[in-house]
Amino acid sequence: MSAAAEVGAALGVEIVAVMIGPGCDYEDLYGDWAAVREIEDGGVLLVRPDNYVAFRQSSAPANGTAAGLLGAALRQILDRE
Repeated sequence: MSAAAEVGAALGVEIVAVMIGPGCDYEDLYGDWAAVREIEDGGVLLVRPDNYVAFRQSSAPANGTAAGLLGAALRQILDRE
């Protein structure tokens, strides 16, 4: 979640980070979200305000940091290379 705050501040955009699962921001009581999300527990989805998936990383980044991965994805999406 700190990666979202770091990248949001650097790019001047608001990123609302939430976690879904037991003991998180939102519960997934019946496992419905886990069944359709198409990512592992360490993965990430970046969802646009219109609810379209803009970026998906199926698992935790093997190389680099979460902030680096998120920053690269947002720079590409926002055309800020």
